Amino acid sequence: TIEESCRIDMVRWWNESRLSKHKSKAVWTYNAFMGSVKRLAVLPHWKQVILVKAGIEQGWQTLNWDYCADRVKSPPAEAGLQPKSSAYQEAAEKWHMQNK
Repeated sequence: TIEESCRIDMVRWWNESRLSKHKSKAVWTYNAFMGSVKRLAVLPHWKQVILVKAGIEQGWQTLNWDYCADRVKSPPAEAGLQPKSSAYQEAAEKWHMQNK
């Protein structure tokens, strides 16, 4: 699920990305929006926040963690305690995605 603190930024990203691409002829489609929501929902909260903020700043038309993965190697301090092992983090995220 999309964390509540990230929902407002998600809508802000969506509005800005559509307007920057289409200007006054912007079209908001449910399917396109839900595609980004589903990609975001399987990520841990800290990744949701980073990705949406980067999407707003960069004007991305879609949200995909691969856009940030090379720049963000570990959770920020405000994300709280996280496993140190990247393999463990990845396994936990996969488990979380499979059990949604």
